[in-house]
Amino acid sequence: MTNILNAHLGQKIPLVQLVVNHERFSQTVENIFALSFLVKDAWARIVHDAENGLQVISLTEKQRYAALNERRSAAAAAAGSSSSSNAVGGKQFMMAIDMQMW
Repeated sequence: MTNILNAHLGQKIPLVQLVVNHERFSQTVENIFALSFLVKDAWARIVHDAENGLQVISLTEKQRYAALNERRSAAAAAAGSSSSSNAVGGKQFMMAIDMQMW
């Protein structure tokens, strides 16, 4: 998966095309799990495209650095806030898949 992402830096790749292995369900689940860590560590980003659905974008070093700095700034601002209403929350994406859907 990282080879595909590195070959398409900054370009949108359909999520399904990236993670689904049509021959092995377990590999599909493993790919989704691996992608979750790439997103968490700011190596990739999942975006919604109105025409094409969910897309994965592999971040360049500059984009990754900016994303990590943005997270640090948001965390520092939330930590400095005494009110919970001012806290900055992260975005989460949950995906369900079973053998029938696969």
